[in-house]
Amino acid sequence: MTEKHYEIREKWKVAGEYEYYYNVRQNLKQVKAFIKDWIESWKDSAKENGYKWLGCETDYRTYAICRIKTDLGTDSFKLKVIEKKGKKPNVTGISLNSFDEEVKENG
Repeated sequence: MTEKHYEIREKWKVAGEYEYYYNVRQNLKQVKAFIKDWIESWKDSAKENGYKWLGCETDYRTYAICRIKTDLGTDSFKLKVIEKKGKKPNVTGISLNSFDEEVKENG
């Protein structure tokens, strides 16, 4: 059996500025849990800041897209999940320069 892991890429558009993050999970059960938590955190963030939650679209395996209406416009938050070969430990929230940046084996 070939070892694999899942890279989860995040792209945030907040007040017109972009941020990118990198995460790793070992199996689809962990990916689904990550996406569920991710969506709930954005719902909670919208509520706490008095913004309007515009909804989320996801299949809990390969992508998620959420939108929040703020005083400055609409913020969007996107995930894409990429299946990769080989073993890599779980990581969460490593900041990247782009959605497609290559991430070195050590992090």
